[in-house]
Order: sequence, then structure tokens, then C-alpha cells
Amino acid sequence: MSERKAIISKRNRRVAINRWQNAYSYKRAVIESNSNKKFNYSILLGFLAGDGSVQKRKTKSGFRYQVDFFPDDDYMLEIYLHCFNDLYKCYPTVKKHNNYYSVRISSNVIGKDLLDKCDLSTNDWVIPENIDIIFWLRAFYSCEAYVGKYIRLQTVNYCGMKSVSLFLDGLNVNHRFYSYDPGGANSKVYIIIIMRKKSIYRFSKLIGFFHARKETKLMQALHL
Repeated sequence: MSERKAIISKRNRRVAINRWQNAYSYKRAVIESNSNKKFNYSILLGFLAGDGSVQKRKTKSGFRYQVDFFPDDDYMLEIYLHCFNDLYKCYPTVKKHNNYYSVRISSNVIGKDLLDKCDLSTNDWVIPENIDIIFWLRAFYSCEAYVGKYIRLQTVNYCGMKSVSLFLDGLNVNHRFYSYDPGGANSKVYIIIIMRKKSIYRFSKLIGFFHARKETKLMQALHL
């Protein structure tokens, strides 16, 4: 590369970095000024821990963040989009599939902001600090719970599930927390099950679902 081209390349890189920093500062100001950010973060992070991901990919120029969510319910989608737009003032792209939606946005500012709050990976997701635990639980249960005559939550993340169990204890929602190993490498799963009708009723009053079909099944289980 000639000296002139090297100087131009260096200048262009500096301009690009300054442009990104300005965009980041503006977006951060928008986020921080949001009066509903605790509510929005609680729901978005609960959804993403359950049925989503934030991926950080290395590129030639640095890193690229991508945020994905895969709701299987219209009401879940509506809540996610509302919270997302309220917090970040933009909408992700939505694609409808046979029985679910894929919701995606590529944004370094948004991806970094979400990962700064907590780990969202399948094996290591955590309940973030400084959130409304009720709304986080409602979002997470909406993604992960089976609802029938009982409510069952099942994941491969022991520490995350232990935290959920402790919060349920604090809410006086009686439940059983146990592990099950069906065999095979890395196959152990952790289960939280709520079986007593009194406990299911308490769950419905305190937590509930952002998932229309699961909420209907919950009411049917309680004969309401």
C-alpha cells in the first residue's frame, strides 16, 4: 500500500470510529432518558434468556452484534416489540414462519447494551441485577414453561434455575427443584415444577404469562 493510501485508510478508519462513537453516545442518551427502562429491560432480558440470543461475531473491522428472538405467540411478539421500541426507539425485522416468528436486529449499540446487563447464553444465563423480578419471571416463563395440570420449567442451566427457585421461594410459590439425567454427554437438565393448585393459583396472581395460549391453559388448570 502506498503512503498516500495508508494515510487515507487511517483517516477513513478514524472517521468511522468517530461516527460510531457519536451514534453510540446518542443511543445511550436515549436509553438512559427512558423512564420505563427498568420495566423494558426486565421483559426483554427475560425473553432473550428464554427464546433468544445476543451474538457477538468477529469481523474484519471489529465485532458485529446480532439480537434474535423466536416467539411462538402473537402476544409475546407484541410485548417484545413494544418494549424494544420503547427502549431503543427502533424496531427489529420480523419474519413469520409456520408456528413461530424470527425477530432480528443487527446493532452493535443494542447488542452491547444487552450483554452489558447480563450473560444470555443457553448454559450460563443469569437473572440480571436492578430489574423487576416479576416481569423477568413472567417473560422467561412465557418462553420456557410447559403448562398443563402443573407448570414445569426445564433448562440445562443449574445456576440460573437455582436463582429462579430462590425467587419463587421468596414469593412463597411452593415448588420442587430437581435434576434429571436421561443419559448421554451433557444431557443433565434441571426442572422446576409447580403442582399444588394453591401454588399454581399464587403463581397466576403474582407472575402469570405474556403468552396467550399458556395463560388460557393456566386458567383452565385453575377452572377459572
